[in-house]
Amino acid sequence: MRVLLFNARRRSEAAVGNWPHLGLTVVATALKAAGHTPLVVDYCFTRSRPPDPAEFVASFRPDAVGLSIYTSAHDEAMHLATGIRRVFDGPMVAGGPHAALYADDLAADRRWAKVVAGEADLVAARAFEEALGGNGDSVITAAPPQGDRIPSPEFCLAFGHERMTWLPVQLSRGCPFGCSFCEVHKIASRRVRKRSVDAVLAEIRKAAETFIQLKAVRVVDDCPLADVPRFKRFLRGFLAMESGARLYIDNLRADQLDDETMHLLKQAGIYHVCFGVESGDPDVFRRIGKGESLQDIERACTLVRRHGVPLELCFVLGLPGATRRRDLRSLEFARRTGARAIYWNMVVPHRGTRVREWFARHGRLFPEMGASSLVDSNLQVALPVAETYDYPRRERARVWIRCVLETASFRFRLPLLPRMVLLAGRHRLWPSLAECFKTLSRQKRIFTLRRNSATDPLPRLERRAWRALVRRTTQQYPEAPSMALWRAHEAAVLSRQPIRPPVLDLGCGDGTFLASILGVEGAAGCDLDKHALRRARRLGTYSALLPANAAALPFADGQFRTVLANCSLEHVADLDAALREARRVLAPGGNLMLTVPLPELTDLFLSLSTLLASRSQRARFIERYHRDRDHKHILSLADWEGRLQDAGLAVVERRAIVPPWAARAFTLIDSASRARLPGFRGDGMLQLLLTLKRAGFGPAMSVLQYHVLKFCAATPALAKGAGAFLRGTHAVQGIQKGDTRDG
Repeated sequence: MRVLLFNARRRSEAAVGNWPHLGLTVVATALKAAGHTPLVVDYCFTRSRPPDPAEFVASFRPDAVGLSIYTSAHDEAMHLATGIRRVFDGPMVAGGPHAALYADDLAADRRWAKVVAGEADLVAARAFEEALGGNGDSVITAAPPQGDRIPSPEFCLAFGHERMTWLPVQLSRGCPFGCSFCEVHKIASRRVRKRSVDAVLAEIRKAAETFIQLKAVRVVDDCPLADVPRFKRFLRGFLAMESGARLYIDNLRADQLDDETMHLLKQAGIYHVCFGVESGDPDVFRRIGKGESLQDIERACTLVRRHGVPLELCFVLGLPGATRRRDLRSLEFARRTGARAIYWNMVVPHRGTRVREWFARHGRLFPEMGASSLVDSNLQVALPVAETYDYPRRERARVWIRCVLETASFRFRLPLLPRMVLLAGRHRLWPSLAECFKTLSRQKRIFTLRRNSATDPLPRLERRAWRALVRRTTQQYPEAPSMALWRAHEAAVLSRQPIRPPVLDLGCGDGTFLASILGVEGAAGCDLDKHALRRARRLGTYSALLPANAAALPFADGQFRTVLANCSLEHVADLDAALREARRVLAPGGNLMLTVPLPELTDLFLSLSTLLASRSQRARFIERYHRDRDHKHILSLADWEGRLQDAGLAVVERRAIVPPWAARAFTLIDSASRARLPGFRGDGMLQLLLTLKRAGFGPAMSVLQYHVLKFCAATPALAKGAGAFLRGTHAVQGIQKGDTRDG
């Protein structure tokens, strides 16, 4: 039986998932084990525009279709089901969190042949077989499986899995605590079911070998600190593995966090620590029944800050007993802790929760289908779905918007500015808008995107690093402003790569690029330019620096896991020998990452001196251009790929960089910088820019250049470009020679 599994996403949200839907992938793994052929299509994961569901149905030809439904995306899931039904007349099965809470509502809908309530891991095959045969009950209530019976997910069963950058893992399922607003006990039970720590570590080890772009591991347990000694054992095993990925933990409890755990988390490179405070008002907090105190949370916040790890907090507004003044105490609590990011949820009383019973007795409920607890990325705010007579919906929405604005709890973009002004005017929140700008300025987020955001085109870059790069590039190449464009694109593509130590930098120069942009420390560097090596020694970027030729490297076999060649191999006379040497010093599974110019670069020249030039004059200009820059190899992307394969490196990623329009614009700027201006000697435009910098306009010019370069570097995958990035791997089992993937 062929089974097609879908997950819908809310229309108001962009697709920002870093992995395919974990629950559906586990279900697909169970179906495969039962002898069926599944395919997972998660519209929250696909970043580019994915095929229409009808195309998946036409190409995959399923015997049955399943949908995972979330209450917040209920309307989109129903729309998706209607679209599938137009082209598919076979059985459809509904599951997911919404099915666990609203199984009877779905069972009344004739579109569904079967509804699975609960964790479907062990009953998925039975559900689809009964749906195809038209027998059995319309609702299957699944008992929670024991931890050792939960399948390890096979993400290769999901559409687009090769784009995975994060790996979700589960050490356990279930939460023993009974928060009044939480419905987890209805979906995963209050009984904690533990998986083998060794099995989870084996999953991570396998993923690190399979998914070359893996940058982070995310533990998605309902309560990871339910067994603290066991969690510490996992952290020690993760550290011993040296996978090169960083760690992200969901649902950490403040009362279970101690100094040793925090030390291990920091060693594992945790992105941040996030606590669910829920409410800063003691009375409202007491009614939740979290099993911890506000003092526990404040103590844990102090511990996190002491270890230098970014702190994030999560609040729920509008809980039972909340008033405007009590909800604003949460805002005071958030300010007092100094958290880097704050998430403001509005309570959504789902079926089966204690808050729903409370609002049914003391207030009024509205339909919750499609309601999200968070303000979306476009600052669209819907009215809450619950209210009391002394705290009505509109006042709740006003407090919600105030908290979001005053703590800048959203990713700021210039197109959001009119929306921010509109919200402030509609709800009379002008002081909150002013506070928002103060917060953005204090956090330097007006000029920089939030680091580690899934949508950040340059996830490892900071404004300070950019300014250092621009300054160094300007000093080294004052006659060629376009070099900053090249460095921007090289930084954009390399900052996404898994740069695993030990690292060798071929053609390292003075090390500015490696240190300031990629944040790599303790690498080895080699270059034939002794002056550049002298500057690199002063900067202290490298642990070892050698004046070595790339065709004869003085390093042992398999000494490095990553070899970087940033715009250097095109200058090497014996290219094939250099590539063979790079492979020799790479450990099995290690990566050679290189950026190079392409022949298309010369087709994109647009300068004042070549606009009206003849063909022969243009040819002489291009020849002089390459000679001045000591370019010995200007090969096509296919030729570079062939050279890498001949050297025994499997090309696992390739992409064009520097879009044509940007190359033309910046080469024109190069030419204009050398134009003569009245009152200036030599290159007048360049002298004018230097004069403006000396006059105090340097910071403003740096900010402008920073935004221009970031905009250029955020360009999506290109069909044609002036340069290229390639990544070759010292082939190991699972990566075959010539197995390529376009970026």
